[in-house]
Amino acid sequence: HQWQLPTLPYNYQLPQYCQPTYAYITKQQEIFSQFIMEWDDRRFIPLILWYIAIAATSLYLYDYRIIFPDISAIHLSPRQFDNLDSNRDLQNHLSKSSTKRIALLRPFSSKRASSLVESFDIWDEFPPCRENDTTETVINDQQYEIHIILSYSQSYSSSTAADNSTTYLIENFQNYAWSRKCISSIRRIETGIPPGEDLYNPAEAGSNRMWVNGPNLQFLNSIEAIQAEEGGSFDYVVLMESDVIPVRHFWLDILLNEISLESESAGGFAIIGSKFAGTAWDSFRSNLPLALLNHMNGNAVYNLRHPLFHFLLIHLRKEQSRSEAHHSIPYDYRISQILLEGFLGEKPDLAPAIVDQWKIDNGKTELTNNKQEFRSAWDSFGVYNGVASVRESKVIKNFSGCNLLQRHIDESESSLIHGAKVFHGWKETNREISLLVSEWHDELVTNLLGHIDESNHPFTTIDIILPHDIAPHSKTMINNIETKVKLQFHTRESSSDGFDLCNVHVEAEWFMITNAYHVVQQNVDLLFNNDLKVVITALPATHEYCFAYPSCRHVMERSHRLFGTTEFYLVRDADMVFHTQSMKKFCSLWKKSLAEEGNTNASKNSSSVGLIASAFVSYLEAMKLLDNFYELSSSPGYEHFKRFISIEEEQSATNGDTAVANRILGGQRAVATSIGHELDYYTEDQRIFQLLASANIPTVNSPNKNAPTVNAPNFNAPAANAPTFNVPTVNTPTFNAPA
Repeated sequence: HQWQLPTLPYNYQLPQYCQPTYAYITKQQEIFSQFIMEWDDRRFIPLILWYIAIAATSLYLYDYRIIFPDISAIHLSPRQFDNLDSNRDLQNHLSKSSTKRIALLRPFSSKRASSLVESFDIWDEFPPCRENDTTETVINDQQYEIHIILSYSQSYSSSTAADNSTTYLIENFQNYAWSRKCISSIRRIETGIPPGEDLYNPAEAGSNRMWVNGPNLQFLNSIEAIQAEEGGSFDYVVLMESDVIPVRHFWLDILLNEISLESESAGGFAIIGSKFAGTAWDSFRSNLPLALLNHMNGNAVYNLRHPLFHFLLIHLRKEQSRSEAHHSIPYDYRISQILLEGFLGEKPDLAPAIVDQWKIDNGKTELTNNKQEFRSAWDSFGVYNGVASVRESKVIKNFSGCNLLQRHIDESESSLIHGAKVFHGWKETNREISLLVSEWHDELVTNLLGHIDESNHPFTTIDIILPHDIAPHSKTMINNIETKVKLQFHTRESSSDGFDLCNVHVEAEWFMITNAYHVVQQNVDLLFNNDLKVVITALPATHEYCFAYPSCRHVMERSHRLFGTTEFYLVRDADMVFHTQSMKKFCSLWKKSLAEEGNTNASKNSSSVGLIASAFVSYLEAMKLLDNFYELSSSPGYEHFKRFISIEEEQSATNGDTAVANRILGGQRAVATSIGHELDYYTEDQRIFQLLASANIPTVNSPNKNAPTVNAPNFNAPAANAPTFNVPTVNTPTFNAPA
């Protein structure tokens, strides 16, 4: 008689369909306890058997590890009925016997309060659901009831913007067309984080344990508030921050279908979400922690009934309440760390400064060891019949910080995307764009022209700049190439290509530039905003990536003297779409400045005139013309829009042999020398490995110029005493790696 029902944790809300059984057993326990006090051996044995039958029936109806996940995760060994089909059938029947309630959680902070209403505008273009007779949606014979919950990180009494935005949405809810299709209600909650603790400062991620306290605490408080509502009647939470946007019609129906299928598969899911789906990490993916690579972004579906999710919530709350060093990790990344430590035993990566400070503050020499606890939780709830409880969604995709075109969305087959900006493509603009190609004596431009018709590109004309002393047979070979694109040929008057951008007359309204060591990508994606302005990737010029290098500093100083530029941006020449008329005006001023300084033949000194695109952007900014033609974007993920690839990449990918090896290293240099051309072999190697058509890459520990360089220097990382500037590429880890 000492056996007791497990005491439910504080604030734990028992699922509705479990409450009658729990109340019934509790009542029988009280009767039994009273009977024991009135001992009567004549009735004792029958009552014992009766009571055992009741207890067994309750466990049969629903596995107790689901009813009491918090207790079973720590104290009990999970009971499973893998061989009882009738039990599974009964659970499926019970799961479909009542309407599933979903909280569509829209968290926002003080920074997003004023734009909250606007975040719903796109729902008019992409409605969440099809027309229904009621606000309930039926997917796969299961009814779903959707409630929008607006969660403010602080208190509404302290923010007029938050109060006004949420009040407007609630009062005008019925005026939205989509509200009458499948949304049952809209309400608001507040998580009450003090303003001084509602922090999100990525710049302090390496030193301040509280840098991400705002999002972490808002997540925990919001989920717990939803769990406590109406006796814990909600089954799932769909978390959608304001930068999660729908890109397909009836996206919520599609998501509900995924929830339905996954809930019936392999014991159900704990979390359905998305790993990072962009390409910004590709160049340094191998250097990232495994937990980061595999973490599901916080915009996801959470199963409030699943024991693994309960365990994760309890542990995150424990780390927060105890001010653990682990609380310095964003909650979604921290969930991944917990699961990976449970699965593989891999300890999480934390900022050393934060760990050291935590040890000092708490008088500890080591962090709290949770390995065994995580392992137990993973073994109990992490996998069911070989299928993980945390699963990747086909509906939600995380493109945080990326620029996208509709083509990329179509390829991803997603309906909701997070953190991305969606732009128009060049086909929607009818812009006339030419391509400038700098050629030398190697006939390598034939590679580009030979593939141009296979590419989906915007170029109406290709302007090829040939050296003035090109061999007649080479010129004939190039002239005889037939393409669908109009070809125009120009002669370079000097021996240097350094000023091709300014020395060639272009007829088209816009143009781009590359060199003969590159070919055009299969898809040349250009970005245009809603005003059809060109979107270009640009980064602020900092000391680390510009002013520490003489070449970059020289260009920026000249821009300041000529145009009064105060804000400088780094733009790769190969990323730039130049406005032809504006470029002509810039070039006139730039060449005049060089002439006044005594550099009358500027085109022969490419090292002094490189970084043309960066200087051009500085000119437009100073002249107040930049916004007339361009939108600057510092978003990562530019690899989606790498318009030109080196022939090394292109050739080696197809047959393992390269055009450079065949044409240059295989004897073309000897041919060039025999006809009187003195080649700078290292300069040619530089051109091969660069994407800047008009700026030389700095010579770092220059090899023997009489022999080609097989292993090119690392041009993306500045070397000590680097004599010239290297424009940083956008996929530099500094800009893309999450804190």
